[in-house]
Amino acid sequence: MNDTLSIPAPSESQQIVELTRKLHWAELKIQVLEERLRLQRINKYGPGSEKLSSAQLELLELEPGVSHAEVQAESERPAVPVVEKRKRKHPGRQPLPADLPRQERVIACTPEQCTCQHCGEGGVAAAPVPERIIEKSLVSDRVVVDTVIAK
Repeated sequence: MNDTLSIPAPSESQQIVELTRKLHWAELKIQVLEERLRLQRINKYGPGSEKLSSAQLELLELEPGVSHAEVQAESERPAVPVVEKRKRKHPGRQPLPADLPRQERVIACTPEQCTCQHCGEGGVAAAPVPERIIEKSLVSDRVVVDTVIAK
């Protein structure tokens, strides 16, 4: 007597039944995956975007899981209304602290700059601004000098 357990070979009809079952399961899985792909395409090209272009519709029509009626229904569906975001008001400039030291400098202009050239009346013109270390900079020359010295 043999101690090994022998498994009987499946008959031909059992093999056919097993293969048919596997084929049916594979077809169902393909249908599920095609439906997921169809829903993703509808999400991508559907009412969230502006409109379905003819090229996009053609892509959807060529897909085997989508009928012509479904494509027409999706293209005619109204667009989702766009909700406008509320714009926050800009806080504007805050007043400077009262304890901040203030410096007022009066730069005198030359006599020829103090008269208006366009009319005979004596007018006031602004004096030229002193040259800056960095042109059009927001920081003062003092900050630049302090930084250079600190380095």
